[in-house]
Amino acid sequence: MEVMDNTQCKFNLNSFKMVFVVNSESYLYKRSALKRAKQCHKKISTKLNTKFSSWHRKWSDVHVDTEQQSTTTEWMMGRGEGLIANTTRQKCDNDVERPPYHVFNQYRVDWVEKAS
Repeated sequence: MEVMDNTQCKFNLNSFKMVFVVNSESYLYKRSALKRAKQCHKKISTKLNTKFSSWHRKWSDVHVDTEQQSTTTEWMMGRGEGLIANTTRQKCDNDVERPPYHVFNQYRVDWVEKAS
């Protein structure tokens, strides 16, 4: 056991597993593990997003009809019954070279004040 800066870590020599002491915020990484993670992060994120999008498209084709989809879109844009008067803008011009590496929608709501 080695103690440095109030950090303790125990190594089990039989299984080569390490166990950190509770209330410790230190981590140990293999050499160049973080560098490799940075290099492949975009590829993995893109692959997982493609896989999820494919699953979601198949699921929505089976479980969501066009009327439900249009109602949801109208609600997201702030056009529906029982909603406070607002102007909703949709923005989707994010940089695909930065995480999460795909285009996504951002919504901005501006509340419209009623004249009394």
